[in-house]
Amino acid sequence: MSHDLPMKTLGSFFARRLREYVFLISTLPVAIFFFALVNIGFSAVFLPLAVLLFLALLSIMQWVARVEIRRTNAILKTDFQIIDNWFTHPFFSWDGAKERIISLRSWMAILYILVAFGLSTVGFVLTIAGLAGLFTLLLSLGIIAAESFNRDFNFSFIDDESGMRDTAHVHLNFFGSGKDFQIDLFGMDNIDIGTATINGSFDSVLVTALAILVMLLALWLSLGIARTIAKFVEGSLSGAFMPQFESAIKRITKEIKVSERDVREAMQKESL
Repeated sequence: MSHDLPMKTLGSFFARRLREYVFLISTLPVAIFFFALVNIGFSAVFLPLAVLLFLALLSIMQWVARVEIRRTNAILKTDFQIIDNWFTHPFFSWDGAKERIISLRSWMAILYILVAFGLSTVGFVLTIAGLAGLFTLLLSLGIIAAESFNRDFNFSFIDDESGMRDTAHVHLNFFGSGKDFQIDLFGMDNIDIGTATINGSFDSVLVTALAILVMLLALWLSLGIARTIAKFVEGSLSGAFMPQFESAIKRITKEIKVSERDVREAMQKESL
């Protein structure tokens, strides 16, 4: 029995981390879809259509919140509350339009979409970096082997000041078992920066240590991003941040009113 408890605790820990990673990976395509909806809602030029799309965007934020809370609860085994009936007035009415425009929940949902899109994109980049670190580690330990090959890479860019387009040339060689490599930097077409050669081996302790560091750092940051997104689901969509947002809005409104009163009093004094 004494050995069962630590094993269950360890298994639960890794299960939670796996759920967080699955949550992060699944957030990116969902966030891209929701981000596209936000762009559509703000992109119309024809005024009547723009108003209609804008109000529709604010209305579907309730559906977005429901979908995201359910997805988060299903993957992370959380119990975030789903808030129904955001709006009490019909869509095609003046009161309904006003209610949707001033709906704090709708604006908090839009804020969540922007945050989720940005963080999930960073998480995807970290995932690629972590996989590269894992591949490098397996290669350096001899668990996997890469065939010898050589390949050319061309990186084009445009100088912001001159507007001139240039291309940098890089040649990559893997030798023998694929653990030894050589990188040749041939410079650029229009700017003379010289050439350079980098030789290395995946057998080195430094490469192994860097691979472990990159893999663990990417994993740690990715899981942190997943937990941050989950907090925004609870705060922005389930309403945990609502009191803080309401108090902040009241404070800002009060400061604006005080500033306007000071301006009026100053103008009255000057007129006297």
